[in-house]
Amino acid sequence: MRRTSWAYQSQIGNFLFGRKRIATNDARGKKVIYTDRYGYGAKKPPGADAILYRLPDLLAACLTADLIVWGEGEGDADALRAAGVFATSHHQGASRSTPEQAEWLRGYRGEVVVCADLDKPGAACAVRRYDQLRAVGIPTRRLRIVAARMDVCRTVGKGADVRDHLDAGHPVSALRTVEIPKIRAAAERATPADYTSAGYFLPPGGCDCARPGCIGWHPQVVAVVP
Repeated sequence: MRRTSWAYQSQIGNFLFGRKRIATNDARGKKVIYTDRYGYGAKKPPGADAILYRLPDLLAACLTADLIVWGEGEGDADALRAAGVFATSHHQGASRSTPEQAEWLRGYRGEVVVCADLDKPGAACAVRRYDQLRAVGIPTRRLRIVAARMDVCRTVGKGADVRDHLDAGHPVSALRTVEIPKIRAAAERATPADYTSAGYFLPPGGCDCARPGCIGWHPQVVAVVP
């Protein structure tokens, strides 16, 4: 059974905030809320956009591991970790990772792999993380983008991710390396309809989050005041 809640921690393992997926009656069938340590809905705390999932594990990996993987969601990270790979993810949704999150990997000397979901918003998200990692000094020779095998996409449908790849019985080593020019081209072709079908929305009147590099489209995430 897949997990539906995740805890985000500080460098030393203190609880910072949680995320919980809940079922809805709309076309997408789910949304995500931020929570406090007891699982109750809460506002996203200040500074959250600098935090990565499994942060203490990630910092330990930066000192000892030859490979770190950055997935698009917590499900990817958990599945990869269960497969024996150090993995992390951001929590804000596709194309909303931040330079501050990439900073945690500055100075890392191993290989970094970025996971792309098999749709255009997923391509845009992967390219964004790739460029943010380049900006903190990860060289191209130690940085690549991967995606699920195409047969997984044919089975699961558009948007298949790394967790779907692993659930289908394929090993981490069978993930496909994606050519950077091709995935950049796919990202540039993303349309409003692509983001809508992937569960994103454009706030009325446009985005006002003031986040540098924000693409305007927001994930279906609800911040609930308890």
